[in-house]
Amino acid sequence: MGYIYLITCDSCNYQVDDIVVGDAKHAIAVCTHCRQIRNPEFPYFRFHVPHCVVCGNELRLDRPEFCLRCNGPLKYRQRIHFTLIIEDRYPEPEAIVHAHFDGRRGKWEIPSLRLRTGRLEIAGVPNDVGNQVIEARVTEVHKDAEGSVSTLKLIFMRTAEKPAKQPQ
Repeated sequence: MGYIYLITCDSCNYQVDDIVVGDAKHAIAVCTHCRQIRNPEFPYFRFHVPHCVVCGNELRLDRPEFCLRCNGPLKYRQRIHFTLIIEDRYPEPEAIVHAHFDGRRGKWEIPSLRLRTGRLEIAGVPNDVGNQVIEARVTEVHKDAEGSVSTLKLIFMRTAEKPAKQPQ
């Protein structure tokens, strides 16, 4: 489910239109430099920290309760909600993606990857990678008779630096 919000402050007339949440590409973020709420778009299949389109500073993912200008309470009014069609979202062959091994779940994760029933296979990953983010190249995408991805095969390229999470 996705939502579009109108965010307002009754104290100082601060207003943010059309914040999209829930579509796996948009989020609510705060620019502490500009003192604005932003709606960054995240690139699929990469661990990238979004930057403010106005000042270029890194954004902090947050859902603030108080106005960034006057500290008054913010109101979140849902303007619309929409159903997200569940379909496979995957990178095409030869694409370079980020991946991270989640030790608690015992499997690899790729940002924004959505496979209904498919498997993810990453070949050639050294044992000493641990919990580092890696870059991998998509080598094959196998689909079943219904058109869903059954197997997504990748090959390890190198380790990549995962952006540090900012305190919220």
